[in-house]
Amino acid sequence: MTMHKFSTARLEIMPATPALSTAHVQQLLDLLTPGTLHFLPDDWQQCPHTADQLTDWISDKLTRCELLLVQDKQTHILGLVMLYAAENTVQLGYLIGEAHWGQGYASELLQGLVAHLRTVQPSVTLNAGVAADNPASIKVLKKAGFVRCPSEPDNTSSQLYYTLPIE
Repeated sequence: MTMHKFSTARLEIMPATPALSTAHVQQLLDLLTPGTLHFLPDDWQQCPHTADQLTDWISDKLTRCELLLVQDKQTHILGLVMLYAAENTVQLGYLIGEAHWGQGYASELLQGLVAHLRTVQPSVTLNAGVAADNPASIKVLKKAGFVRCPSEPDNTSSQLYYTLPIE
């Protein structure tokens, strides 16, 4: 699995590990609230409440995807990125903590991620699922160049699918 690491004007994105500093453990415990996790798949919505639960939560996620920490330049954790890689396809998930919503971090993160992936994996197709009742995330995906999957049926599904066309 490729270990992605990149930065943007305000963010540092790096691989997560179960071995976190005490400060990062507390920051993640504060970040992973029901509101922050609400739009993620059901198996991601279990909020860890202790350092041990957080270690187990991260270890579990790392068995399924690459998990990246999103930090500001002062190394305060603002969110997470989840990358599920298959041959020439990456399924993307991300979250930004509620305290940081509306500050442009998600847009900056996705634009930086797209630029990074275009450099290290130029032919990869990037896909993202988003809850239909999450208009902010839909807006962020569109701003980063994602388009709604044309083969997706136009129905009242609770999940919408977007893809980033290969340039």
